[in-house]
This record gives sequence, C-alpha cells and structure tokens, in this order.
Amino acid sequence: MAAVAEGSGTRFAVLGAHRGRWSGPVQKALRPAGRARGLLMIDRASRRALARREGR
Repeated sequence: MAAVAEGSGTRFAVLGAHRGRWSGPVQKALRPAGRARGLLMIDRASRRALARREGR
C-alpha cells in the first residue's frame, strides 16, 4: 500500500499477490474476482475520503 499527495488530492496504490509453485494457476483463475474486489475497495476508500472531507 502506498499513498502520496498529488495536487489537491492523494494518489493511492495497492499491490498484492501470493507466491509459490502453485500460485500462478490459482491467481489466473481468481483474477476476475480479484478485479471486482479491487474496484470495490477503491470505491469504499473514495466514499470514506469524501465523508472525512465533508466532516461526517
């Protein structure tokens, strides 16, 4: 995870994976679910940041 100030906002990044002999095929099979979960995480983080900015 990383965050850095950018203009009036913040750039946020997350990278993760499991490494092992068997992990390649497993990761390939789970990639569609991982993308959906990643987009959900970004959406939640955006909503929380907006709520903090608005003082909620």
